[in-house]
Amino acid sequence: MKSVLSEVSEPLSPPDILQESAIEPALRRVGALQGHARLAKLKILGWFVEFAQMDLTASSPAAVLVKQEEYAALQRHFWHEAKSVIPPAWELAESQKTIAFHLFELLDKGSTSMGPFRFHIIIQLPGKLGATIPESHSGVVSAEVRRGTHTRIHHAMAELLREFAPFILRCPRCKTIFVKPRANAEYCSRRCQNADYMQRERQRILEEQKKLAEQKELEKSRRQQKKGGHQDGKKRRKRPRHPATKRP
Repeated sequence: MKSVLSEVSEPLSPPDILQESAIEPALRRVGALQGHARLAKLKILGWFVEFAQMDLTASSPAAVLVKQEEYAALQRHFWHEAKSVIPPAWELAESQKTIAFHLFELLDKGSTSMGPFRFHIIIQLPGKLGATIPESHSGVVSAEVRRGTHTRIHHAMAELLREFAPFILRCPRCKTIFVKPRANAEYCSRRCQNADYMQRERQRILEEQKKLAEQKELEKSRRQQKKGGHQDGKKRRKRPRHPATKRP
Protein backbone atom coordinates (compact mmCIF):
# COMPACT_ATOMS: atom_id res chain seq x y z
CA MET A 1 0.00 0.00 0.00
CA LYS A 2 1.38 3.38 -0.95
CA SER A 3 2.08 5.63 2.01
CA VAL A 4 0.56 9.09 2.18
CA LEU A 5 3.96 10.42 3.20
CA SER A 6 5.39 9.37 -0.16
CA GLU A 7 3.00 11.78 -1.93
CA VAL A 8 4.32 14.79 -0.08
CA SER A 9 7.60 16.35 -1.17
CA GLU A 10 10.03 15.38 1.58
CA PRO A 11 7.80 16.10 4.62
CA LEU A 12 10.45 15.08 7.13
CA SER A 13 13.43 16.91 5.60
CA PRO A 14 14.41 20.07 7.50
CA PRO A 15 13.28 23.04 5.38
CA ASP A 16 14.87 26.48 5.24
CA ILE A 17 13.05 28.73 7.67
CA LEU A 18 12.72 32.47 7.20
CA GLN A 19 14.13 34.34 10.16
CA GLU A 20 11.60 36.17 12.29
CA SER A 21 13.40 39.47 11.79
CA ALA A 22 13.03 39.20 8.00
CA ILE A 23 9.27 38.60 7.92
CA GLU A 24 8.07 42.15 8.57
CA PRO A 25 10.43 43.81 6.04
CA ALA A 26 9.34 41.25 3.43
CA LEU A 27 5.66 41.94 4.07
CA ARG A 28 6.30 45.67 3.85
CA ARG A 29 7.92 45.20 0.45
CA VAL A 30 4.87 43.27 -0.70
CA GLY A 31 2.52 45.91 0.72
CA ALA A 32 0.63 43.49 2.96
CA LEU A 33 0.95 45.74 6.01
CA GLN A 34 -1.09 48.61 4.59
CA GLY A 35 -3.51 50.09 7.09
CA HIS A 36 -6.55 49.67 4.85
CA ALA A 37 -7.44 46.00 4.35
CA ARG A 38 -8.71 46.47 0.79
CA LEU A 39 -5.59 48.34 -0.25
CA ALA A 40 -3.41 45.62 1.32
CA LYS A 41 -5.22 42.95 -0.70
CA LEU A 42 -4.69 44.89 -3.92
CA LYS A 43 -1.00 45.26 -3.10
CA ILE A 44 -0.69 41.52 -2.56
CA LEU A 45 -2.51 40.86 -5.83
CA GLY A 46 -0.07 43.25 -7.49
CA TRP A 47 2.77 41.17 -6.05
CA PHE A 48 1.32 38.05 -7.69
CA VAL A 49 1.04 39.87 -11.03
CA GLU A 50 4.61 41.16 -10.83
CA PHE A 51 5.95 37.79 -9.73
CA ALA A 52 4.19 36.03 -12.63
CA GLN A 53 6.01 38.24 -15.16
CA MET A 54 9.43 38.09 -13.50
CA ASP A 55 12.21 36.39 -15.47
CA LEU A 56 13.73 34.17 -12.80
CA THR A 57 16.41 32.81 -15.12
CA ALA A 58 17.70 36.29 -15.93
CA SER A 59 17.36 37.60 -12.36
CA SER A 60 20.29 37.83 -9.99
CA PRO A 61 20.52 35.40 -7.03
CA ALA A 62 19.79 38.32 -4.70
CA ALA A 63 16.58 39.19 -6.57
CA VAL A 64 15.44 35.55 -6.48
CA LEU A 65 16.19 35.36 -2.76
CA VAL A 66 14.07 38.46 -2.18
CA LYS A 67 11.12 36.75 -3.90
CA GLN A 68 11.69 33.59 -1.87
CA GLU A 69 11.59 35.60 1.36
CA GLU A 70 8.43 37.45 0.31
CA TYR A 71 6.87 34.14 -0.73
CA ALA A 72 7.62 32.66 2.70
CA ALA A 73 6.43 35.79 4.52
CA LEU A 74 3.06 35.58 2.78
CA GLN A 75 2.55 32.14 4.31
CA ARG A 76 2.77 33.72 7.75
CA HIS A 77 0.49 36.54 6.68
CA PHE A 78 -2.27 34.27 5.37
CA TRP A 79 -2.10 31.31 7.76
CA HIS A 80 -0.22 32.63 10.83
CA GLU A 81 2.13 29.69 10.79
CA ALA A 82 4.73 29.41 13.51
CA LYS A 83 7.50 28.99 10.92
CA SER A 84 7.71 30.47 7.46
CA VAL A 85 9.28 27.97 5.06
CA ILE A 86 11.43 29.41 2.28
CA PRO A 87 10.52 27.60 -0.96
CA PRO A 88 13.43 26.13 -2.92
CA ALA A 89 14.21 27.61 -6.32
CA TRP A 90 12.53 24.78 -8.25
CA GLU A 91 9.31 25.18 -6.27
CA LEU A 92 9.34 28.94 -6.77
CA ALA A 93 9.68 28.42 -10.53
CA GLU A 94 6.86 25.85 -10.63
CA SER A 95 4.61 28.16 -8.66
CA GLN A 96 5.39 31.03 -11.01
CA LYS A 97 4.34 28.92 -14.02
CA THR A 98 0.99 28.15 -12.43
CA ILE A 99 0.34 31.76 -11.41
CA ALA A 100 1.30 33.08 -14.85
CA PHE A 101 -0.86 30.50 -16.62
CA HIS A 102 -4.00 31.49 -14.72
CA LEU A 103 -3.36 35.22 -15.11
CA PHE A 104 -2.90 34.99 -18.87
CA GLU A 105 -5.87 32.66 -19.21
CA LEU A 106 -8.04 35.08 -17.26
CA LEU A 107 -7.10 38.01 -19.50
CA ASP A 108 -7.16 36.09 -22.78
CA LYS A 109 -10.30 33.99 -22.27
CA GLY A 110 -12.13 35.95 -19.58
CA SER A 111 -12.12 33.12 -17.02
CA THR A 112 -9.83 30.66 -15.29
CA SER A 113 -10.29 27.74 -12.91
CA MET A 114 -7.90 27.19 -10.01
CA GLY A 115 -7.84 24.07 -7.88
CA PRO A 116 -8.77 21.65 -6.49
CA PHE A 117 -6.57 22.42 -3.53
CA ARG A 118 -5.76 18.97 -2.16
CA PHE A 119 -4.04 18.57 1.16
CA HIS A 120 -2.86 15.81 3.47
CA ILE A 121 -3.00 15.40 7.24
CA ILE A 122 0.26 13.87 8.44
CA ILE A 123 0.29 12.22 11.87
CA GLN A 124 3.68 11.41 13.31
CA LEU A 125 4.74 9.51 16.42
CA PRO A 126 7.99 11.14 17.55
CA GLY A 127 8.73 8.17 19.81
CA LYS A 128 8.87 5.87 16.79
CA LEU A 129 11.22 8.31 15.07
CA GLY A 130 13.65 8.30 17.98
CA ALA A 131 12.69 11.69 19.41
CA THR A 132 12.27 12.33 23.14
CA ILE A 133 8.68 13.03 24.14
CA PRO A 134 7.95 15.38 27.08
CA GLU A 135 5.77 13.92 29.83
CA SER A 136 3.03 16.48 29.25
CA HIS A 137 2.92 15.71 25.52
CA SER A 138 0.46 13.23 24.04
CA GLY A 139 3.09 11.79 21.74
CA VAL A 140 1.21 12.62 18.55
CA VAL A 141 2.25 15.40 16.19
CA SER A 142 -0.38 16.28 13.59
CA ALA A 143 0.10 18.88 10.89
CA GLU A 144 -1.77 19.86 7.75
CA VAL A 145 0.63 19.64 4.84
CA ARG A 146 -0.54 20.65 1.41
CA ARG A 147 0.98 19.37 -1.80
CA GLY A 148 3.88 21.83 -1.63
CA THR A 149 3.80 25.19 0.09
CA HIS A 150 2.93 26.91 -3.19
CA THR A 151 -0.53 25.31 -3.19
CA ARG A 152 -1.50 27.52 -0.28
CA ILE A 153 -0.23 30.55 -2.12
CA HIS A 154 -2.33 29.59 -5.14
CA HIS A 155 -5.39 29.29 -2.92
CA ALA A 156 -4.76 32.79 -1.58
CA MET A 157 -4.35 34.08 -5.12
CA ALA A 158 -7.63 32.46 -6.16
CA GLU A 159 -9.43 34.22 -3.32
CA LEU A 160 -7.92 37.56 -4.37
CA LEU A 161 -8.90 37.00 -8.00
CA ARG A 162 -12.43 36.17 -6.97
CA GLU A 163 -12.67 39.59 -5.33
CA PHE A 164 -10.48 41.80 -7.52
CA ALA A 165 -10.26 40.17 -10.97
CA PRO A 166 -11.71 43.25 -12.77
CA PHE A 167 -8.76 45.29 -11.47
CA ILE A 168 -6.27 43.28 -13.56
CA LEU A 169 -5.58 44.74 -17.00
CA ARG A 170 -3.08 44.42 -19.82
CA CYS A 171 -1.41 47.67 -20.81
CA PRO A 172 -2.39 48.57 -24.39
CA ARG A 173 1.06 50.09 -24.95
CA CYS A 174 3.63 47.60 -23.57
CA LYS A 175 1.29 44.60 -22.96
CA THR A 176 2.38 44.37 -19.31
CA ILE A 177 -0.20 42.93 -16.91
CA PHE A 178 -0.89 45.21 -13.95
CA VAL A 179 -3.36 45.92 -11.17
CA LYS A 180 -4.93 49.29 -11.88
CA PRO A 181 -4.47 51.76 -9.02
CA ARG A 182 -7.53 53.78 -9.98
CA ALA A 183 -10.94 52.94 -11.36
CA ASN A 184 -10.26 54.84 -14.61
CA ALA A 185 -6.68 53.64 -15.12
CA GLU A 186 -5.94 52.12 -18.54
CA TYR A 187 -2.13 52.04 -18.63
CA CYS A 188 0.49 50.45 -16.41
CA SER A 189 2.42 53.70 -15.99
CA ARG A 190 2.38 57.39 -16.83
CA ARG A 191 5.18 56.76 -19.30
CA CYS A 192 3.07 54.36 -21.38
CA GLN A 193 0.09 56.69 -21.17
CA ASN A 194 2.10 59.68 -22.44
CA ALA A 195 3.77 57.63 -25.17
CA ASP A 196 0.43 56.32 -26.42
CA TYR A 197 -1.06 59.83 -26.32
CA MET A 198 1.82 61.24 -28.36
CA GLN A 199 1.47 58.41 -30.88
CA ARG A 200 -2.25 59.12 -31.27
CA GLU A 201 -1.54 62.85 -31.67
CA ARG A 202 1.07 62.21 -34.36
CA GLN A 203 -1.36 59.92 -36.15
CA ARG A 204 -4.10 62.55 -35.92
CA ILE A 205 -1.81 65.25 -37.34
CA LEU A 206 -0.73 63.00 -40.20
CA GLU A 207 -4.34 62.19 -41.03
CA GLU A 208 -5.27 65.89 -40.99
CA GLN A 209 -2.33 66.73 -43.25
CA LYS A 210 -3.30 63.93 -45.62
CA LYS A 211 -6.89 65.12 -45.68
CA LEU A 212 -5.80 68.70 -46.33
CA ALA A 213 -3.52 67.57 -49.16
CA GLU A 214 -6.38 65.58 -50.71
CA GLN A 215 -8.66 68.63 -50.54
CA LYS A 216 -6.02 70.76 -52.24
CA GLU A 217 -5.60 68.18 -54.99
CA LEU A 218 -9.36 68.02 -55.46
CA GLU A 219 -9.66 71.81 -55.74
CA LYS A 220 -6.76 71.90 -58.19
CA SER A 221 -8.37 69.19 -60.31
CA ARG A 222 -11.66 71.08 -60.34
CA ARG A 223 -9.97 74.29 -61.47
CA GLN A 224 -8.19 72.45 -64.23
CA GLN A 225 -11.42 70.79 -65.39
CA LYS A 226 -13.20 74.14 -65.39
CA LYS A 227 -10.41 75.80 -67.35
CA GLY A 228 -10.26 72.93 -69.82
CA GLY A 229 -14.02 73.10 -70.36
CA HIS A 230 -13.81 76.72 -71.57
CA GLN A 231 -11.00 75.89 -73.94
CA ASP A 232 -12.75 72.87 -75.49
CA GLY A 233 -16.16 74.55 -75.82
CA LYS A 234 -17.29 77.28 -78.20
CA LYS A 235 -15.60 80.56 -77.72
CA ARG A 236 -17.74 83.57 -77.07
CA ARG A 237 -18.10 85.92 -79.98
CA LYS A 238 -16.99 89.34 -79.07
CA ARG A 239 -19.38 92.09 -79.97
CA PRO A 240 -17.94 94.66 -82.34
CA ARG A 241 -17.14 97.81 -80.65
CA HIS A 242 -18.80 100.75 -82.41
CA PRO A 243 -16.79 103.92 -82.38
CA ALA A 244 -18.44 106.77 -80.65
CA THR A 245 -20.16 109.09 -83.11
CA LYS A 246 -19.10 112.63 -82.89
CA ARG A 247 -21.79 115.27 -82.80
CA PRO A 248 -21.55 118.01 -85.38
